[in-house]
Amino acid sequence: MCYGNRFHTQESSYNVVSTGFTMEGVIGTVYLADEVINREKGRIFFFTYTEGSTPNIVKKNAGTVDYMTGEVLIDTVNILSTVVANDVIEIQAIPHSNDIVGLRDLYVKFDMTNTTINMVQDLIASGENTSGSRFVHTHSYYTPTFTRKSNSPVSTAAAILPSTASSTATRTTTGGTYATATTTSTTSTNTSSTSSSGGY
Repeated sequence: MCYGNRFHTQESSYNVVSTGFTMEGVIGTVYLADEVINREKGRIFFFTYTEGSTPNIVKKNAGTVDYMTGEVLIDTVNILSTVVANDVIEIQAIPHSNDIVGLRDLYVKFDMTNTTINMVQDLIASGENTSGSRFVHTHSYYTPTFTRKSNSPVSTAAAILPSTASSTATRTTTGGTYATATTTSTTSTNTSSTSSSGGY
């Protein structure tokens, strides 16, 4: 999908996020997000997430994002169901500018039940301040969250990113190859030691 407008990137990831869905080969609700490669390009990845915990990356390379054109390309994936009704996956990104331009065949449709509009008086156009000397610059950037409906703010210093996952195990199913972040801890006493592995 292409929004035709530049995306704002303030974090190293989670600038583009989605609502949940289930997919073949993965247990639980899956979300998509981005990881910034450079100023113009990013990588889409899939992860599972429970509110307040750390994301668990299940596929590192699931597509690409072009921040300059606002284009999100997702690789082939078998989506079984969605959290939002009517098989809808909502994808959220912040425009670089408050001015959205409808290019060619792009139409902006607002879901008014999920939209908040904050109106700001245009002092220049109204004639109240034609010189623009009292113009106050504002932006619409906010603290990013892990998912579209999450209340947990992203802390990329603490979050596991696809490029920095400590170790991964891959598994292949009929739906494709998926990577699972795995952590290992060891506890020892005078006589024995145990090892455990998390993940799938």
